[in-house]
Amino acid sequence: MDRWTEIRSAYYVAKLGTISAAADTLNLHRATVVRHVDLLEEQLEAKLFLRHQGGYTPTEYGQGLFAAAARAEESFAEFQWRMDGQSEAVSGDLIVTSSTMLLSTFSPVLKQFQIDYPEVRVIYSVTEELARLEVGEAHVAIRTGSYRGMEDSVMLPLASVRSAIYAHQSYIDRFGKPESLEDFRKHRFVSREPDDESFPPFLWLKEHTEPENIVFMSNDTLAKFQAVAAGVGIGFLPIKEAQSWPDLVEVYPYNPDWNVDFWLVTHMDIHRMPKIQALISAFRKMGFLANQQEFAELLPTRSTD
Repeated sequence: MDRWTEIRSAYYVAKLGTISAAADTLNLHRATVVRHVDLLEEQLEAKLFLRHQGGYTPTEYGQGLFAAAARAEESFAEFQWRMDGQSEAVSGDLIVTSSTMLLSTFSPVLKQFQIDYPEVRVIYSVTEELARLEVGEAHVAIRTGSYRGMEDSVMLPLASVRSAIYAHQSYIDRFGKPESLEDFRKHRFVSREPDDESFPPFLWLKEHTEPENIVFMSNDTLAKFQAVAAGVGIGFLPIKEAQSWPDLVEVYPYNPDWNVDFWLVTHMDIHRMPKIQALISAFRKMGFLANQQEFAELLPTRSTD
């Protein structure tokens, strides 16, 4: 691309807001970045920035150019990511992403993996957001349900969480225990954010309560667990985890429809990458991915440990 060096420098000025920040990120001298911006504006015969005391703000012309530059840089990053996938060595960075709920559960797997493959640096991103595997935001994602918008994914059944609905004894002392489904509309509940459609327990809860019954919502699993354990309201918790806590009372019979299935997801272009296959093998050794068509039962450890 003609003048890509200058365009990239200007793009980072626009992205970060100042010459100094762009220079630091690109490992260039500040004067070099200024020269790149000036040369680019001279060649294009257009102003790319409004310069002011607080930094640099892109003009309308600059916004269009930098949007194209962002797409180009993303394409270059994707290309590099795919090229990295051609390596036969089990080494380098391995980016894994999952929700908070799974971090403590999978830590032993990752520990053993790095004992077996010390040349791999694991980058573990704990987030509720879906990583864009197709552009290299992660090599492996552990998620529930379908990987929306990701047609080229390889999904392996990893594990299943059996959940039940619990209240802390302090909540029962204050509000009583629901004796039937009709009673649910008289109680207070802890749930996920209302637009989350991936967790069967919370969809079930939505069907059997009114919006005003939900007094605490979060997309963070640990936050919901702590809210139930503090007596804020009734909520779904993993059975194995809840059984290890004192004063948590199961308030309604277990329903298999509440099970939450977790998948290990990779992009098809890098699924055969040696370090990804090595991680998959590590999960199998620890009792996960035992059968391509079945889920192992997930046994979470205590979230606050």
